[in-house]
Amino acid sequence: MKLTNSHKYLLVNGIFIALYFAGILYLKYSPIKIQCYYKSHYGFECPTCGLTRDFSQFLSLDFHSPLNPTSYYYFAAFALIFVTRILHSLIVYRKPHQLKSIIFLDGVVFVFSIFIVILGLL
Repeated sequence: MKLTNSHKYLLVNGIFIALYFAGILYLKYSPIKIQCYYKSHYGFECPTCGLTRDFSQFLSLDFHSPLNPTSYYYFAAFALIFVTRILHSLIVYRKPHQLKSIIFLDGVVFVFSIFIVILGLL
């Protein structure tokens, strides 16, 4: 069976969405806490220190006092990509002829997400 481009797109998006869900479940329910490599080996915090704990808090809808102030930007970019992946998959599933437009929109969302993260680093 030969896969069409829209089926390939849906397969790749399905894998991305499954990985996102796996990451969310890991952050939400895993008793194992991730330690910062730089902090444990070199004694200083990297620019992303605290993101894991902050993401875990955000998933519990606790948006007060993050360890890393840029966490809001990273979380917004992550949520934007996650939600648009689901919406774009639904659109391609229902209207496969819209694939080129959706791929263009994926690029726009990705660039906008990078802009959000860079804005948070300034």
